[in-house]
Amino acid sequence: IVFQTSSPIDRKMIFKQIYGETPYNYLKKYKMNIAAKQLKETDKNISDIALSLGYANPSKFSAAFTAVYGILPKEYRKRK
Repeated sequence: IVFQTSSPIDRKMIFKQIYGETPYNYLKKYKMNIAAKQLKETDKNISDIALSLGYANPSKFSAAFTAVYGILPKEYRKRK
């Protein structure tokens, strides 16, 4: 999608109208979906998964994951 508006705020509003959420939330959910798949399908360390998704701090990753899934990554993995 190419946005031809003058301000970042206009682009954010258009993005939200199309996708129903802000670019930040969309990207966070996208990353957490990747994380969930890796938690289910691999034995990768949670810190390594966090790092591969751009989270240098595993606790920030855990908070983001919990915000999306309502459960800690380690608990999500146990339920696989």
